[in-house]
Amino acid sequence: MPGVVADTESGTADALEHLRGLGHRAVTYVAGPAASWADGKRWRAVLDLGARLGLRVSRTGSFNPTVSGGLAAAEEVLRQRPTAVLAYNDLLAIGLLRGLAGAGVRVPEQLSLVGFDNIFGSDFCTPALTTVAAPLRAIGGEGFLELRRQIRREPMRRQPVLTLPTQLVVRASTAARPGGTPGGMPGGS
Repeated sequence: MPGVVADTESGTADALEHLRGLGHRAVTYVAGPAASWADGKRWRAVLDLGARLGLRVSRTGSFNPTVSGGLAAAEEVLRQRPTAVLAYNDLLAIGLLRGLAGAGVRVPEQLSLVGFDNIFGSDFCTPALTTVAAPLRAIGGEGFLELRRQIRREPMRRQPVLTLPTQLVVRASTAARPGGTPGGMPGGS
């Protein structure tokens, strides 16, 4: 089946390498919808790449990929006490920012947070969200062109799935792993 997707593996690798470079050794993935193809791809990439980078990875959720889903996820993240979190998408990450702030957790001083997609507004929150930018317009454009080729019965591309590159956009929601107490948050790791 022809398709156009973002390079999830590369984007996840960039995010995990960034967090590891900041000294984080444990990363929690806050999952999106259980039936989501993208969530499955991201989680598999976190598992594979986390192991290669020597990171302890854990998963929490499935959560709705919304701000309210992120607010609900904040309670679970607080129980796990990681120093770094990779969220399924930016809306979930923005909700996490709000929920963590409400619980008195300072991002990035106590916990680093990375989203996915670089949606409009991801740089408006406080702190501005570090995120994996997916080329959403390019994906839509290429998807349209492929659909038009099919409607016109033109030949398909050589590769049925076109994978477009992602880019890590580093903003203010990530910082070096907190010193002092392990994990930054009291009792963290």
